[in-house]
Amino acid sequence: MKNTGNSNRHRRHRTTAVVLGLALVLAACGGEASFPEGSFSVVANTDIGTGQSRLQIGVIGPEGERLGSPDEPISVEVANSAGEVERYEAEWMWLIEDVVGLYKVEADITSTGIWTISVIPENGPKLEPGQFQVLDPTFAPSVGDVAPVAPIDTLATKPLADLTTDPEPDEDFYQMTMEQAFSSGKKSVIVFSTPAWCRSSTCGPTLNIVKDAKAEFPDANYIHVEVYTDINAPGFSPTLEFLAPSLGPDYWNLPSEPWVFVVDEAGVVTARFEGSLTTDDIRESLG
Repeated sequence: MKNTGNSNRHRRHRTTAVVLGLALVLAACGGEASFPEGSFSVVANTDIGTGQSRLQIGVIGPEGERLGSPDEPISVEVANSAGEVERYEAEWMWLIEDVVGLYKVEADITSTGIWTISVIPENGPKLEPGQFQVLDPTFAPSVGDVAPVAPIDTLATKPLADLTTDPEPDEDFYQMTMEQAFSSGKKSVIVFSTPAWCRSSTCGPTLNIVKDAKAEFPDANYIHVEVYTDINAPGFSPTLEFLAPSLGPDYWNLPSEPWVFVVDEAGVVTARFEGSLTTDDIRESLG
């Protein structure tokens, strides 16, 4: 007569072993890969200095498509030229809500030169690494620099339509010169953007984030500087010929757009955001 109790136990043991084996295989594979084979990573911002620096990281697919989402978490390894590596958990940041975004990390950048980033998806293999250059000094003012007092037009000198390409402008952003703002004893937020001609399509969303912040932090000064001047003049085109002087090398020396700077009560830069920022960024800078 067969010992059915032992037989059942053996079957249960074999079944448990199979289940555990499958679990280990799935864990090793990590499930379906977050990004298709051939995807690679790039650092989207260019004016990166030493110290605590924000890296904005894009994931590009094999056909040039922009990938990533809040549901596809990644970590990032950041390595200097000596091969010393720090690993960071990245945060997703929408550039245009529910359309396109980037990952960001606040990295400790200790030296100038060529650095390397490697994106590590939660599922799937590490992506092809990308490189970025660390500058000293940076082109645009860095945290701790005195904010340049550039000449700008306001509603006292030009009509609103000549000051901005924002389709829904807030007049409060065109009341003060930089000299008035930086000597007011208040914090100031300066937005350099061109909603109509932005190369990255993020100028309008970035300006809107700062406009929304004004309701939460009404005691600060807010200034929007349109990237181009004479925007309604005959023959205007969004070229260097019409670049606003405040963006040039004599003042803010911006290599790209958009930019947002926070300046403290003493006229010193306390935060800088190239390309884009989030509502939490502006809260942390003004809170």
